[in-house]
Amino acid sequence: MITFVLYDSTKHSTKKMNRLIKYTYVYIILLMSLALYSCSKEAGSLKWDTTNKGEHRTLTVGEVPVKYTAYEKLIYVSRNADTTYQYLNIYVPNNLREENPPIFLRTYCGGYMASKAKGPSANDATGYALSEGYVVCIAGNRGWNSSINGTYNGRAPEPILDLKAAVRYLHYNDSIIPGDANRIIADGTSAGGALVALLGASANHSDYDLPLKIMGAADSSDEIWAAVSYCPITNLENSDMAYEWQFCAINESRELSERQLLLSGQLASQFPGYLATQGVTEAQIDFWIRKHILNAAKKAYDEGQTISPKTGISLADTTIDMTALLHYVAEAQPLKTTPAFDAYNVANKHATFENKLFGSVQNKDQNFTEFAAHNQLEGNYELGDDIKWRVRIMNPMNYICKKNLKCKHWYIRYGTLDRDTSYPISILLKHKLFISGADVNFAFQWDEPHNGDYRLNELFEWLSKLTR
Repeated sequence: MITFVLYDSTKHSTKKMNRLIKYTYVYIILLMSLALYSCSKEAGSLKWDTTNKGEHRTLTVGEVPVKYTAYEKLIYVSRNADTTYQYLNIYVPNNLREENPPIFLRTYCGGYMASKAKGPSANDATGYALSEGYVVCIAGNRGWNSSINGTYNGRAPEPILDLKAAVRYLHYNDSIIPGDANRIIADGTSAGGALVALLGASANHSDYDLPLKIMGAADSSDEIWAAVSYCPITNLENSDMAYEWQFCAINESRELSERQLLLSGQLASQFPGYLATQGVTEAQIDFWIRKHILNAAKKAYDEGQTISPKTGISLADTTIDMTALLHYVAEAQPLKTTPAFDAYNVANKHATFENKLFGSVQNKDQNFTEFAAHNQLEGNYELGDDIKWRVRIMNPMNYICKKNLKCKHWYIRYGTLDRDTSYPISILLKHKLFISGADVNFAFQWDEPHNGDYRLNELFEWLSKLTR
């Protein structure tokens, strides 16, 4: 019989264990830094170059030309920088909304892959922010596919460390750069949305201090003021359970093997246990899901959209046939197979992006949950403490609490057609933020797939109220 082993985070959260794992990880990073030293550049001082006059440019947003000054390729770490990714760009509109406006920080990270800092786009929030008079910052980051001379230098937790280093750069130079670093608005989608959530949840936490110091990040704050998170692929160690709990009712529409069907049932049955650790019941999460879906459908209907009978939604009596709705979701895009995030066949190269995220610097994909590790097609092994530590510090749910939450303003969106993760993941994030005292603007978007930066007028109306 295949058994499920649920990772008990409290068992491994003693200070002694954390210190041991942290210093083991730091030792690995030091060795990697030495290996990369010969082919990396020393970035030097992190101080903003006041002689840099930038480059004057124009971007047409809608039909309106927006004039701005571009400051690009600003390296945000001083030691062994991977200059392909570890830099940021700053764009300052001529018409600032106020003397020292908020900084709109955008990450284009997707799939936890490496992302170069781009320029502002008229088709997403960066162009909109520029036209609204915000200073725009776009940060690059390493990811699971970044490497130097065959050494993969962007595995977890490096993507979040890079974004923290970028934020620290902004705080470090706050007195001389355009924009107010005490009002940083971070925006991201998918893995980027997850990193933004982690950025907001874990600001200034000591878990990240040593790795950031080794990287040569500025000795300053990595706090953000507001987090804008679209469809975050987050809470990874619990996402397989949530996915099967949501979708196992329509397993006949998925191409699952007999073994995967068995695993699906086992994972789904474990999700209520995780909910209990969050102080939530199945009845509550089911009620919240239905409420947010109905709200999204009603808003769409009021705006003139037709709600197809295939969705199983009746606005007249406010009911949902969830099986019909899930089939509607699956028709839009095939569902993931089981397990959805931590593949059980990693040894045979059937790895997800998440397996790569937690892989090794030698480019070996790795499991990151006890369930997947114990249910491999071949072999059976325990997760190492280093993986457990890396998984823990990549999950914002482990850092959200009333005492330490620095980021108070949150804007979270999730599409009702999104099959890349499940409804409960974003709802649980919202719930934990809410009970921790955060200001959370949360909604599902009707008929929206896995996507971000939509209905920007709503986002910037919300931001405008915050900045008054």
